[in-house]
Amino acid sequence: MASNNKKYNPVDDLISICLNQSSVSGNPELLNAAKSSFIDTIGVMISGTKYSPLPEIESLAETLTGKGSLAKAFHNASAAHVLDMDDYGLYMGHPSAVLIPALLALGEDLHCSGSAVLQAYSSAIEFGYRLGSYCYYRIHAKGWHATSVFMPLVTAFGCATLLGLNESQCHNAILIATSFASGVRGNFGTPVKPIHAGIASLHGLLATKLAASGVIGSDRSLIGEEGFLQLFAGLKQEDMPESEFFTKEIIHPLLYPGLSTKPYPSCSSNHQATLALVDILNENPGITSDDVISIEMGATKKGLSELVAPFAVTGTEARFCPGFHFALLLNRMPIIPENFVTPVVLSPKIQRIIKLTNLIHVPEYDASPSVLPWPAHIELTLRDGTKIKKKRGGERVPLSVDALKNKFLTCSEEILGSVDSSTLFDAINDLETCDDINAITVLLKEALL
Repeated sequence: MASNNKKYNPVDDLISICLNQSSVSGNPELLNAAKSSFIDTIGVMISGTKYSPLPEIESLAETLTGKGSLAKAFHNASAAHVLDMDDYGLYMGHPSAVLIPALLALGEDLHCSGSAVLQAYSSAIEFGYRLGSYCYYRIHAKGWHATSVFMPLVTAFGCATLLGLNESQCHNAILIATSFASGVRGNFGTPVKPIHAGIASLHGLLATKLAASGVIGSDRSLIGEEGFLQLFAGLKQEDMPESEFFTKEIIHPLLYPGLSTKPYPSCSSNHQATLALVDILNENPGITSDDVISIEMGATKKGLSELVAPFAVTGTEARFCPGFHFALLLNRMPIIPENFVTPVVLSPKIQRIIKLTNLIHVPEYDASPSVLPWPAHIELTLRDGTKIKKKRGGERVPLSVDALKNKFLTCSEEILGSVDSSTLFDAINDLETCDDINAITVLLKEALL
């Protein structure tokens, strides 16, 4: 422990390391990983504009923050998270849905190049991973929506990097952001949850703007007795690890362990058991909904804590209900946003499967908290007494290039049209060659704030 230095603040080391990160453009693998995050996030962001609470946010945008960069960050980050189809990553929750809208909004104002935006994103992801490895799951364990509590700090760093602030100003941006941390898991399963991403994005950008204007925060806000780490994570300053914990050499987290791209528009804690059921049905195509008399889903403690609506009765709750996903598959219905609506959730054939699904904690699955996606299993019991069990998880399986493109086009074509969607995809895929990010954002004007 860093008992010999009671005032050690890890942010100082992290800022220095991440600001001096080597060029993303010089690392093809890292560049492609960063661009994939932009493709995925912008796609789900466009699709999300159709769903509550985005129309309500748009109607209030001018009242809340005008129509400048703060309003764009708030609106577009909420849109990116409303379907719960955005990426997720170890120690950061949903980083891209919060970070990318803020960087696009700021980059648009500054006429930044695509390579500068990608560099700021990559630096912020490393910053978030390093700091989050110390505190993120402690925040989660206390019932906070750790994405909205933690990501304002990460977004402040990313925006400060893009703005070209010095280390002292970056430091202050992060300290200011600690006062904006908020968001409880009690609002999961409601339209408030995506707003968490919106306020995290807005607050990270706002903290940067305040730091750039000369506002100064206190180190106590992060490491003091009444600071971020102790209040949100229960971590006392005297228990701070030595600096080596934060500064050790790592593979860039976009490469390992990487961010996980979602195939379904729902909480990631549903997905492994759902994919296991896909495997079962592929191997046993004759099984129907009527054949099933009970379903057991086993998962990690963290995963179960996020599945707050096991007996969903609304489309929004269904994003946190494994039984709803199982019901769609068993009734040969696609797991797509259009089916996450209350009439579908309340249909008798769907409710039957929801009600016979039992969620259980499997302690052995908790053994690898540093591996995403967390493992889960599903066990079907059929009318003839047959039991079929399948487990998934513990290893990230990224979407292929073609699958990612298809997801993007599926999300965006209804709003932008097929031609403009393809044009936008190609532009993001060549983001590092873009001289002015406005060349990208102008293609979004019809969809986003």
